[in-house]
Amino acid sequence: MKRKIMKSVLAAMLAGIMLMTGCTSNAEEPAKSDALATPQGTGTDKDTAAPAAGQENQNGEKGSYKIGYTIQDLANPTWAAKIQYITEMCEELGWEVAAVDNGADSGKQITQVENFVTSGVDVVVVQPADANSLTDVSKKAHDKGIYMMADGVSFPEADLSYINDNFTVGKMVGTACGEWLNKTFGEDAKTEVAIYEWPSIKECIDRVDGMKEGLKETAPNAQVVASASAANVTDGMSNAENILQAHPEVKAFMCFGDGGALGASEVLEAKGTGADEVGIFSIDGTDEALTKIKNNTPFKMSVSLGSPKGQADGIMEALKALLGGSYEEVYYTPNEVVDSSNVDEYLK
Repeated sequence: MKRKIMKSVLAAMLAGIMLMTGCTSNAEEPAKSDALATPQGTGTDKDTAAPAAGQENQNGEKGSYKIGYTIQDLANPTWAAKIQYITEMCEELGWEVAAVDNGADSGKQITQVENFVTSGVDVVVVQPADANSLTDVSKKAHDKGIYMMADGVSFPEADLSYINDNFTVGKMVGTACGEWLNKTFGEDAKTEVAIYEWPSIKECIDRVDGMKEGLKETAPNAQVVASASAANVTDGMSNAENILQAHPEVKAFMCFGDGGALGASEVLEAKGTGADEVGIFSIDGTDEALTKIKNNTPFKMSVSLGSPKGQADGIMEALKALLGGSYEEVYYTPNEVVDSSNVDEYLK
């Protein structure tokens, strides 16, 4: 068989931490947002279900598994919440999960994976800091019968990848931003736009490329005047301060994820910026982002890839398929634009 996340600042960060105990405090996740991943690719020739914890299936496979999970930034509210949900769901199955933050450092991540291999996990789930750095450590894992699974960022040695169509989702952001700029400032206006990116990751580069294309197609007079890396609230705030000081006429922020976008929103709100003065457009569909959209702040839209719980559900389905022996090589997240017109559907 082939083996393939001042008071206003604290409030925003606290909201990210609170996601770790539930996506909302008093509501169920909307079914639309929680759609499971769509499988693509070629499945294996083995067709068995993952056995229950502590039991063996007809092929003698065990039901209690150990999962090692290395993720880029546990200060990112979306990723932190997803990991919390995955941990809770695995505990219900009698599985063990060890999650670590690699800080987007490929060397650190390799060491983490090596430690997981040595500890005897069944699957290592990797959100790669460098998708091209995992060849040797993946071989070590495979030599010991350990699966390698990609989360969000694919890498060549992954047995299974849980990812989204990054260029398409980025284009959705760019299109929404361009349409808002046209409506608010006029199609002939030469508006200035800033981008939050993560240039070391191919998938994030694809998102930014999509943003630029969507913006160019809908608002060709708009100009990207600044870019910065921001995956969490803290970096989003500091970069927004710097960008607005250097480019006070910026009218929109296009962001690769809600973490940095929430930071930009905090800065704009603290400055008293009106909802029709600057717009923020992002990806993830976190509860914090959707609440800001509902409350008529500069945060205009976010593309939902499934809520953190929905993403966790998708990861779990993929893990069960992988461990059960019947799986596809690629599973895609859903992509849904959430703005003022439908935000209540996602915040029920």
